[in-house]
Amino acid sequence: MILFLILFYFFEKPINKYIFNNSLSFSYYLIPLFTVCSTLFYMGADYFRYSGKIEFNKICSLAYQYLHIFLIAVLFFYFSFSITLDILVLSLTLLSLLFSLIFYYRIIKEIGFHFKFFSITKLKYEIKYGFPLVLNFINDYILMSSDRYLIVLYLNIALAGSYHSGYILGSLVLIFPKALRLILTQYFSKSQDSGKLIDQATILNYCIRWTLILSVPFIFGSYLFSQPILTILTNKTISSSVYKIVPIISLSCVFFSMNMLFADILFVKQKTKEIFKMNFYACIFNITSNIILMYFLKSLYVPAFTTLLSYLIAFIYGKHITSKVVELKSQKKLIIQLLICSSTMFIVGAIIKTAFNGNNDIPLITIKIIILIIFYFYTLHILKIFNPPEKEFFENFYIKIKNFIL
Repeated sequence: MILFLILFYFFEKPINKYIFNNSLSFSYYLIPLFTVCSTLFYMGADYFRYSGKIEFNKICSLAYQYLHIFLIAVLFFYFSFSITLDILVLSLTLLSLLFSLIFYYRIIKEIGFHFKFFSITKLKYEIKYGFPLVLNFINDYILMSSDRYLIVLYLNIALAGSYHSGYILGSLVLIFPKALRLILTQYFSKSQDSGKLIDQATILNYCIRWTLILSVPFIFGSYLFSQPILTILTNKTISSSVYKIVPIISLSCVFFSMNMLFADILFVKQKTKEIFKMNFYACIFNITSNIILMYFLKSLYVPAFTTLLSYLIAFIYGKHITSKVVELKSQKKLIIQLLICSSTMFIVGAIIKTAFNGNNDIPLITIKIIILIIFYFYTLHILKIFNPPEKEFFENFYIKIKNFIL
């Protein structure tokens, strides 16, 4: 963190000049404050996540998001009805500080507060397994955001904003695997300590299975609905320029979600160097290919496809390493079945879209999505993809919905 603050102090002006053409204006002193407060916030949140206090962590995370919107609104009215970078950074800083105080008050209450000096041996051990993860966070940041900076450098800041809108919509497919990660690492750790290694493989394969079941139709659906949704959330200019890259980003995020699941089991197995290598190779490819290709091809398709290939590279390496520590089941049959169901769903969706003559208000889009979701799961049922426990779960879920409606 200190290294980042030093680098930011010396390089913030060149970055603003050469990448953003001096178009950014904000108070530089807020960045160190934000960095410190956000670091304290995420360290506190990680304590509750890894100690099994998921409910408290979930409530605080949800409150953080809504309070952020509320605080922006308050600052918006306070500073004469204008939103600036200072307001956004200040709101995040104040919220991170507030929740950090709440977190550490409860942490100190639970485990106390005292200084502890590590031995050289323990410190070497921590650095050996922890430092690759620190470097991996840098890789993740570069993979997830470097393409925006290069779009600004080679194209313009308006297209970078448009690309970001499409990227956010395409990355919604990550909701399920990210939710899984709240409990997955804890479960893997407990099964590792208890020696139940078979359970690790079973749960990991099951998570991969359901991530694919929920992710594959999202890719097809994103092509149908990305343009109308982006038009509602942004405007026609942005939606028409980026809606075709949303399915590419969605497919990229499917590989990324697999990489996250691989990283969870590799973390428990103390394979932190492999986690770093997995993202490092993808990071190098992403930056190099973007710099070269965008110099010749001034198109938003370039960062979209390089993102896809980068996550694919990480997936291939991650699967190779993970298969050495746990038994991964082949998902080829499942993927073929999902492609059949998703393609059928896509055809039905295209027919419905044509029947309504392009009417794309929010209620109608919602109804279309619900119809296609029901149709998709029905086709899964016809192809007998669900096993007995899954069938029982859906039957109980259907009964609860029926009783609620009637």
